[in-house]
Amino acid sequence: MKIIQTTAIALLAIFSAAAAQAQALGGAQPYNVYVLGNAWQQGADAEGGVAVTGNLNVGDWGFTTGWNGGGKLVVGGDLNNLGHSVHPDGVFTGGDLNYRWTLTSYLGSVEANGNVFIGGGQPGSVKHGGTFAYTGTETFPTSTGTSASPVDFAATNAYLTSQSAYLGTLSGTSIMDATPTGGYFDLDVSGGGLKVFNFTERAFENSWFINFKNAAPDTTVLVNVAGTNITAPNGNYLYNYVNYPDGPGVGNVLFNFPDATELRVDAMGGSILAPKATLDMNYGVIYGSVVVGQLGTENDPSVGQFNQRDRFGNDVKFRGRLPQIPEPGTLALAGLGLAGLAARRRRK
Repeated sequence: MKIIQTTAIALLAIFSAAAAQAQALGGAQPYNVYVLGNAWQQGADAEGGVAVTGNLNVGDWGFTTGWNGGGKLVVGGDLNNLGHSVHPDGVFTGGDLNYRWTLTSYLGSVEANGNVFIGGGQPGSVKHGGTFAYTGTETFPTSTGTSASPVDFAATNAYLTSQSAYLGTLSGTSIMDATPTGGYFDLDVSGGGLKVFNFTERAFENSWFINFKNAAPDTTVLVNVAGTNITAPNGNYLYNYVNYPDGPGVGNVLFNFPDATELRVDAMGGSILAPKATLDMNYGVIYGSVVVGQLGTENDPSVGQFNQRDRFGNDVKFRGRLPQIPEPGTLALAGLGLAGLAARRRRK
C-alpha cells in the first residue's frame, strides 16, 4: 500500500508540474488584450496583439495594435473601424472588415472571411471571402478565399472561464479591510513560488497602493478579488509594485475577478483575468495582459491604453506560473496507472 501511495503522489506531482508549465492563460497568452465577447474601443491603442471573440467596433479616433513588440489583431466576428489605424502584424476577421478611413499594416496581411472595405492606407496584402473595395490606387496584392482563425475562441473561452473560477478557490492570505493600513499594503511574498492573496471587494476598492516585497524572480502573485460590481480604488487608480532583485516583476502579478460582471479600472500595474466582466476604462492605462468578457459598451466605449512593455522596454504580459485544472485525460491516465499498480500488488 505504501508503494501505491508513494507512486500516486509522484504521478500527481508530475501532472501538477506539467500543468504549471503550460501557458497560464491558454490561447489568450500571446495577446495583450483578449475579449470573450464584443468590444467597443474609442481611441488609444494596444502595444501588443488583440483578440476579440465577437465583433470589434472602433470609433473615429481609431485603434492601433501591435506597434510595440508586435501582435496580430484577430476578430472572430465583424470589424468596423471609423478611424485611422495601424496594425503592423496584420488583421484577421471571421466576418466583414470595414475601415472608413485608413488601414495600414505595412508587411502584415489583412484577411477577412467576409466583405472588405478599406478607405485608404497601405495594407501589406488583402485576402477576402466576399466583396472587396478600396479607395485609392491598389499597390498591394489581393486574393480571394477564406482562412482559418488563428485563435480557437470556443476552447480558449471555456478554458479561461474555468481557470478563473478555479483560481478563485485557492486559499491564501485574506485581506478583509483596507482601513487599518490607510489603503497601503506592504505584502510579503518571500520564498518564491505562488503567493495568493484573497481581497474582499471592500478592501480592494479602498486600496491605493500594493507593494509585494521580497519577491524572487520565480515568484507568481495571484490576487483574487471577490464581488460582482467592482471599481478600482481612489478614482479608479491602483498602483502595484513588485520588488524583484533581478528586474521588474509586474508580469508575474495577476488580478483575478472570477465573479465580476462590471469592472472599472483606469490605471493598473499587473494583468487582469475577468472573463465575465465588462471592462470600463476612461483615459487610463493598464500594464499587463487583459482578459475580460466585454470591452466597453455601445454607448460607453473603452478609452484606454493597453501596454505590454514598461518604460524600460521589458515585456509585462503575464508570465507567471499558475496551478491549472488537470485535463480529464490526465486524471484518467493517473487512475489507470494506479489501478495497474494495485492489480500488480494483488497478484503478488
